[in-house]
Amino acid sequence: MNSGFLAIALDEIFYSGSMPRWKKYLIDNKSTNFVVYLLFLVDIILRGISQVYLCDNPVSGIFICIALGITSMSLLGYALLGTLFATLGAFIVATPPIADITSGLCGYDGALVGCACFAFLVDDTAHPRATLTMILSFLTGFVHVSCVNILKAAQLPAFTFSFNICTTALMLAIATGNSAVSKFNVPPPSVHAADSIWSTEMSGAYMWDASIRGVGQFMFVDSTVGGVFVILGIMISSRIGGLAAWLGATVGAFTAFYIVSVPIGLRHLVRKGLFGYCAAGCCASIAGKVFYEPSCMGVMVGSFGAVLAVVFQVMIMSDFGYLYHLPVLTWPFITTTWIIMLTKSKWLVPIMSDSASITHPIMRFIGIDSFFLTLKHPRDPLYGNINDDDGHFSVKNSPNKSPSSDASNGNRSHEMANMNNDSNIAGMGFSSLSQEADLNPFHTPPPLSADANALGNNDHNEL
Repeated sequence: MNSGFLAIALDEIFYSGSMPRWKKYLIDNKSTNFVVYLLFLVDIILRGISQVYLCDNPVSGIFICIALGITSMSLLGYALLGTLFATLGAFIVATPPIADITSGLCGYDGALVGCACFAFLVDDTAHPRATLTMILSFLTGFVHVSCVNILKAAQLPAFTFSFNICTTALMLAIATGNSAVSKFNVPPPSVHAADSIWSTEMSGAYMWDASIRGVGQFMFVDSTVGGVFVILGIMISSRIGGLAAWLGATVGAFTAFYIVSVPIGLRHLVRKGLFGYCAAGCCASIAGKVFYEPSCMGVMVGSFGAVLAVVFQVMIMSDFGYLYHLPVLTWPFITTTWIIMLTKSKWLVPIMSDSASITHPIMRFIGIDSFFLTLKHPRDPLYGNINDDDGHFSVKNSPNKSPSSDASNGNRSHEMANMNNDSNIAGMGFSSLSQEADLNPFHTPPPLSADANALGNNDHNEL
């Protein structure tokens, strides 16, 4: 019994991707158990933290929270505060699918707002940073829903668009003297002069710090140990996603050092990972099995996106950075990733589309297409089998497959093929449970009747 339970728990955490059975348990029991209800709310917050890194997994969120705490406990507090108020803003003001809320998709922009406010703004009696964080995060939450609806027409995910809009607007107002709600830290954290004990010459230690910190810096995690925890957190949800993020940060560091050739006075920022986080996000989005099937050509396109993200970052730094002394935030990440997605490249196959098993001729020529098929479709009776004749992934041959197991990280973006007709597309990823009758996290309804399934297609029947 104990060994069976342990096996199920390990499978749910490390293999399912988004822990759908755990989520279903919380949804089914939150109405009758107050402790489960609190766990349900904590689960939403942790998933919101993890969605910053394209994950829908509360355990990934825990690892990322540990990384934030290693950098600063205050940073962790502001991230949690921002996630909470962004989720409230989306729920109270806007009308997103309830499944987006329970998957954390309405909270991750607020997490970034909290981190940015902690990093760049002062905290004193005249300028209470926590109050500003709550207000800006609340605003970011419902702006996110608007961004999702606007970008749906272009078949693009919102990513961190809402965070960039709201945070840039605030910082521009402060920098130009048009607002006195706060002041900037001088100098901003993570942009100090080069530490004398840090070598700015290329070496193994330099690249190790730059690549690991590059992943963590997406949430202002300014330590190598913290970056390791972030990568481990991503890999709990998706091993391919974690490796893709790490690859992107490594390519970004090489690009900044050798291709862009940043001045010696900025090379300490390369080692701090500040030229790698946008590259990591772009590579993870393209090659990390979030929107597209993993493939050799996908890795190449993702790596090219990482290079392009650094070029855009230097360009934006030349405007915002030197003109107004503002951070670039994640503008290079979303700009580069959108550009690549809009190319509709034949090398990028959307997950779960009809041609999902197609491999590029170059992959067949070098003989590694079967390797990626193994990565895409692990042999497990719970999630499906591989048809050895053609390599296609089959669900119908798996009688034990859970109805909610389609929410695994590898499959959670299958709606991309039907994006024009689906209301569940969201920001960093896609909602894991799109049709549950009892998903409202902030309202406990009476027990449903036996024919309540007729309401299954209405996400807002409880609002």
